[in-house]
Amino acid sequence: MIGVSFIFAAILFTVIWIIFRIRFYKKNKPINKLREIFINLFFIYFLILVNLTIFKYGYLTLDFDVRFYINYIPFLETIKMFKNDFTDIHIALYNVVGNILLFIPLGFCIPLFFTKKNKLSKVILYGFTASLTIEVLQIFTPFNTTDIDDIIFNTFGSILGFIIFNIIYRVFKNTKIEEFIKNLTSSFNGNLTLIAAKPIGTMVLIFTLFSFGLLYNETISANLSNEDLAIEVFGINNHDYYKTTRDFEDYKFFLSDDSTFIELKNIKRIFNNRWYNKKFTANFQLKDGDYSVMTLNEDNLISGVVFGKNKDANIIEINFKGTKYMEHITENEYFIVPFPNFEKVDELTDFYNFFDGKESYDLKIKFYDKNGNECPSMKFALNN
Repeated sequence: MIGVSFIFAAILFTVIWIIFRIRFYKKNKPINKLREIFINLFFIYFLILVNLTIFKYGYLTLDFDVRFYINYIPFLETIKMFKNDFTDIHIALYNVVGNILLFIPLGFCIPLFFTKKNKLSKVILYGFTASLTIEVLQIFTPFNTTDIDDIIFNTFGSILGFIIFNIIYRVFKNTKIEEFIKNLTSSFNGNLTLIAAKPIGTMVLIFTLFSFGLLYNETISANLSNEDLAIEVFGINNHDYYKTTRDFEDYKFFLSDDSTFIELKNIKRIFNNRWYNKKFTANFQLKDGDYSVMTLNEDNLISGVVFGKNKDANIIEINFKGTKYMEHITENEYFIVPFPNFEKVDELTDFYNFFDGKESYDLKIKFYDKNGNECPSMKFALNN
């Protein structure tokens, strides 16, 4: 995974914004300076909006393994949070109130800047469109979720902004504040979505290309040999360090031994000629045992890989959720044996007991010699 700082995005978006505004200035002289000040203040609001919705915690995490989660049912997730414990109620309140407050400035500024857009139907349309755009973009980010509730609360926030603007306008009608507002307003009556799509679309396109470039830089050519791939994976230019390789599904696993630790890493195929590095890793100390297990998680499914250095066993047997899988292994050689497939594991599983050295009914691993007798010499080692 790669994290892109919001500061970088803000600088990029600001440069693009300035270019578009300069082009606007050249085509529309003379410029209403007061209006331009407030429009640029609105751009700062736009940056804050992007930061809070897309760049949560100040970073946007990029990953080829995008995990989609979309809630289409209104209020389903919100009701669930309110029904849960005290902590979730606070999160639910923050989510509801935050999403409403976040779009009040949008609903306020639309009639402020465009007098002919001072209609509830217009504000609802633009508020809904802006929120929908954000939710669609969140689909392609690993740790954001797309939720119909956010669109509902955002749109309601824009309605509140519209109401607040019109209350203020009516309260201060025939005063200097009304004149001030009129100085900020434009008689433009075109489609604001199309107007906003040019700078925002350019920002999204350039940022997407930059992000894809960063991710692509993290990939490895599939034309390399396993030995050269291992050097890329482990970052050590020593072929003796690398011991063996195993393919499973879209993964390729590499096992290394530095005389103290046995380590398993993997890469995942993302294009026909590229591998994505830095997915899963596991290791154990040789003094602690002979083998260990790496877990693999894919879209709420789980599998794993048994790896280590064999002593005197001839067969490994993996019993994973009632499915037995057996494979021949060579004495005194390194081995990588994946579970046969990915399985859905419910919340009641004792699968993870195995990794704590406890008995597990969902996962059992046994070794047998060539006579079919169980090998007591193969010792499980906890991951470090």
